[in-house]
Amino acid sequence: MRANPYLNRRPIRHPDEFYGRDEDVRWLLERMTHPSDPQCCSITGLRRIGKSSLLKFLAHPEGALPRYREEFPHNDRLLLIYADLSLDSVGEETEAGRETVAALTLGHMLRALTRRARSILPPDPNLVPSVRPGDWQEALEALEDLLYSLKEGGFQVIFLLDELDVAETWPASLTHALRSLVMEHNVAYVTASLRPLFELFEEGRASPLYNLFSTRPLGLLTPEQARALLVEPAQQAEVTWSAGIIEQLLDAVGGHPDLVKMTGDHLWTLMKGDGKEPRVEMVLEDLRADANALFTSIWGHLTPDERRGVAVLAAHRNPSEITDILPALQQRAMITETHGGTRLFGSLFADWVQQQPEALEKSDAPHLDGRWLVINNQRQQLTPTEARLADILLSRRGQTVSREELQEAIWEQVDPDSKALDTTVQRLREKIEKDRANPQWLITVRGEGYTFR
Repeated sequence: MRANPYLNRRPIRHPDEFYGRDEDVRWLLERMTHPSDPQCCSITGLRRIGKSSLLKFLAHPEGALPRYREEFPHNDRLLLIYADLSLDSVGEETEAGRETVAALTLGHMLRALTRRARSILPPDPNLVPSVRPGDWQEALEALEDLLYSLKEGGFQVIFLLDELDVAETWPASLTHALRSLVMEHNVAYVTASLRPLFELFEEGRASPLYNLFSTRPLGLLTPEQARALLVEPAQQAEVTWSAGIIEQLLDAVGGHPDLVKMTGDHLWTLMKGDGKEPRVEMVLEDLRADANALFTSIWGHLTPDERRGVAVLAAHRNPSEITDILPALQQRAMITETHGGTRLFGSLFADWVQQQPEALEKSDAPHLDGRWLVINNQRQQLTPTEARLADILLSRRGQTVSREELQEAIWEQVDPDSKALDTTVQRLREKIEKDRANPQWLITVRGEGYTFR
């Protein structure tokens, strides 16, 4: 058997290793190849979702530009300059430290552009003057001079800036400088970051740089793309797996590219060791331990609300409980739509989430599922009136809701002499309390109303 084709977990280095993302690439090229006004684009997404691989595919001389030349033919003078900014965030949280970060960032961009310029412009020993370390203004001037030379030669420059999360340490002067390159030299940027740019810059939505960008969240691979990523590397090594095991594994891992590559690695290793196709359970057992770091990273980068939404879906509860969170989860590549409705991107991740203490706490919390109240992992069917009462109290859990407010919300009138509310409370307690005389959930606050703990 040949060498394992799934061992490389780093961002792709050659276009042949790049799978899928056709819609994302076309979206970017449409904006980047505009003949007179290339657009700035922000690619966002969680770690390991494929942002760096996408930028490297764009930058590679055999990558996106030649592959999509028929659709986007006018790109012969387009220079795509890749720069990884992950090491450019060493400055301290002081003004001097931020100035250091600015110098590092501009110096990095200058060096990357210089290497490319020397390969296409006539030889010139004075093409780029020496820049004193730490002097960001000198670096900016040298960068502007080089951009002017390239513009005179008919070239259009687009910087592909990876790991732009370092922008949190940028001084305002750097964002102004980068904007000036767009306005004065028609430069454009394609950036990759965990979060949208307005969340990174201190100026927020008023940032002089942010408002130049169109944002595109990087999502999951489609089922067809994920299948190709799992199957084709093995086929190129003359190894074929049964359709049954492939579909079962893809259902477990979904369209997360890093997880798909992990799956191929374990499938290959087990087959090499046993000399035959392994059982699905064996692959998943090995995969769980390897995927823990990825899942921990994903969980750690979610907001509290996003975690709550993920916990609800992992517990197979009704997505209608989290309709306000679903758009964010979609942008974070957490969910997928199937014939069965909205679910997390893979059952392996859903199982992992349910084992997390924080998720268990959120999952076990009392909640309504239609007219069913789920409490202590038990489902109790409610009448419409009981469900309305439970919905009001759960939506304001921990707060005291007055009798008058409850009557108005449920019966659309306040009647001090009516016993309907008392009767509804007692019936609800009969269904959810172990001891109705000593309630633990639905509590009477004397003289005020009711609260749900």
